[in-house]
Amino acid sequence: MSTLGGEARRNKRKSFDYVAGLLVDDSAELLPCQVADISAGGARLVVFSDTDQLPDTLTLVLSSNGQVRRRCKVAWRRRSEIGVQFLKAAPSFREQADCD
Repeated sequence: MSTLGGEARRNKRKSFDYVAGLLVDDSAELLPCQVADISAGGARLVVFSDTDQLPDTLTLVLSSNGQVRRRCKVAWRRRSEIGVQFLKAAPSFREQADCD
């Protein structure tokens, strides 16, 4: 783990300027956000709503068709930003069958 500016990181962050969306509580409404930087373990998101109103877990939608998404846990909150940790996805049915 390296320390940069007093922050410990497991994964190297990459600057990223990408418009994405957040799904909250199985809502059909997609809240817009901007991915400011991203790593294998998480991301820093700029949100356009009150960060205190967002739940502790949510889904980050990274593709326009909704196919690419990551379940996330909010690690920290600031005025217009949140840091999220990607949660490990549950194994697919095929992966479970391969283990049996």
